[in-house]
Amino acid sequence: LFSKQGPRFTEETRAGYDLVVDSNYANPVPAEALRTQPQVEGIAPLLRGFPEWTSALRGDEKQIFPVTGFDASLLERGRPKLASFAPQFADEAAVWQAVLTDPSLIIVSDFFLQEGGGPPEAVFKVGDKVTMFNRLTDEPRQLTIAGKMESDWTFTGAFIGADFARNFLGTDVVASRYYVKVSGAPSEVADAIKANLLRYGVDADTFRSLVDRQLQQQQGFIRLMQGYIGLGLLIGIAGLGVVMIRAVRERRRQIGMLRAMGFSSRI
Repeated sequence: LFSKQGPRFTEETRAGYDLVVDSNYANPVPAEALRTQPQVEGIAPLLRGFPEWTSALRGDEKQIFPVTGFDASLLERGRPKLASFAPQFADEAAVWQAVLTDPSLIIVSDFFLQEGGGPPEAVFKVGDKVTMFNRLTDEPRQLTIAGKMESDWTFTGAFIGADFARNFLGTDVVASRYYVKVSGAPSEVADAIKANLLRYGVDADTFRSLVDRQLQQQQGFIRLMQGYIGLGLLIGIAGLGVVMIRAVRERRRQIGMLRAMGFSSRI
């Protein structure tokens, strides 16, 4: 059941696109170079940055966490699915449009400001306040969580509008990631993009492969637990057999005496 959720997770994440293309943060691939690749039908540039954050829920200590600035092109074919959003918005589309234009709103996931693996240590709710800092100037900006994503399989971190990202974070954000729509087989186009744009350190993956890779890691842990349970069951059965055999062997003299007295073996 867990493994069969891959297609659903993929649809909830990909926003109508097929590939995630990352490039060197210091030498990002130009949008035009990616747009002119064979079988590429459309792209959505995403600004990537790693500002500092604080929140009442996580304490006053600053921590670094990724942020992603998006523009209208991300919403042309769909949008990442939200698990919840503020009641003043009519639907998910209204939430994304509001975050695109309003510099005080943000979209996060359950793993926002999470350090390490495992379950979330502190889960943020819609309406909570967080503070983002410009690492160059230390200027703070308080943001309100307008919605929470259903899942974050591509590690986008937090979504904010691209204009706000450029204006507030300046050179600390770079268009080093793209969502790409293709006309051919996504995996084959991904391999071609990596080969053609190697000088930009491009790494292209399909949404499905990213989801499956992370599901496999979790499935590996589940299989480990299954192995321990199976081993315990095997030892339990073997132990039960040993107890039964010993119970018979230890009563051989009693059974022999009863047989000598005329008792049948069926009794």
